[in-house]
Amino acid sequence: DVAAAVLAARALPEEAAPDGFLALDLPGAEAVSFGDLVLRLAQVRGWRTPRLVPIPDETTRLATRVLTRVAPALGRRLDERLAGMAEQVAPDGEPARLLLDWRPRSLDAVLSPEG
Repeated sequence: DVAAAVLAARALPEEAAPDGFLALDLPGAEAVSFGDLVLRLAQVRGWRTPRLVPIPDETTRLATRVLTRVAPALGRRLDERLAGMAEQVAPDGEPARLLLDWRPRSLDAVLSPEG
């Protein structure tokens, strides 16, 4: 889907990006959590259902603090990654749909072996 959008953007007239730079969000057809993504991938591929183990936020914060004391750089990197995973992002794909006639495939189609 992203490659198709890049090719469509390259075919746009120069007026579409007068400064030579065009930035568009390219969200998927549906928003899913990481856990739901793992479960859907297993389902679409016919794999056995993985067991997802929820870890309370307090546990991850404690582990990060301990790791930061033992290995400061690694602890800070882990803290940044965990913060990024908790962030809820809702990109707007409407400009790409209008400008490029971009239509992302369904998540199941992307995850399928033929996808």
